[in-house]
Amino acid sequence: MIGKPYNDETNARIELLLQYSVPPKQIAADENLPLGQIYRKKRRLKTFKTINPFFLIRQGRPRSLTREYEKTIEDFLDEYPQTYLNEIIAFI
Repeated sequence: MIGKPYNDETNARIELLLQYSVPPKQIAADENLPLGQIYRKKRRLKTFKTINPFFLIRQGRPRSLTREYEKTIEDFLDEYPQTYLNEIIAFI
């Protein structure tokens, strides 16, 4: 699953219980959640000190065009909407 499948209150309660060393099996039974989900949250807590960390890095190759270039091309196309692709490349 991507993102937070449970609301913030549930996540905060799970995080607090994990910090107080409550066994994951007991948390899963009390919260009616899958045991694997609790173990994943426990690993995240150990690694990032929180169960819902922000994404730290952007994956993939770097962008070919920066945001400034994109804005410049948008302005150029607003001024000349009938421009061909080879003309845009020459403009860059």
